[in-house]
Amino acid sequence: MKNILFILSLALSTVSFSQSHAIKTQEATVSFNFFTKETTGTLNNVTAIISINKDDLSKSIVKGSANVASISTENDGRDSHLMSADFFDAEKYPMMLFESTGLEIIEDELIAKGSLTIKEVSKEVAFVVTEEDGSLVFTSMIYSSDFDINVKKNREDNKIEVKVFVPFSK
Repeated sequence: MKNILFILSLALSTVSFSQSHAIKTQEATVSFNFFTKETTGTLNNVTAIISINKDDLSKSIVKGSANVASISTENDGRDSHLMSADFFDAEKYPMMLFESTGLEIIEDELIAKGSLTIKEVSKEVAFVVTEEDGSLVFTSMIYSSDFDINVKKNREDNKIEVKVFVPFSK
């Protein structure tokens, strides 16, 4: 519970842009780990709005987007293929979007629930919110096949860990 209070106080001071903390959205990133393909990567062109209502967490807002064209797996050929119509179709669907429907504390974890949209397919997801190395970190497991990105036939084989890092300064 002490960790939750720290994260809430950090987030509250961060989003209110107090003198002690400020969100550094220009440095925000999304990282992903596609387990069955042993592929990791990042998206760097990320924007975020975080507004925490300390009196009613369900009225809090976490909203963000990531530009698909900023994807990097450190393999130019793979990156081009991921941006093609075979996968993300970056030309037709240039942005991934997340908008929270509320924050809540479940079993001593701060959870941001909301809608994740990729390729105009929206699914409800939950991100666990933590603090890590000077960043608010939002972590969730998703399945690429839920968003019409079918890498493997079996849904479980399309599992991806997603982490969104939103740095702050003191």
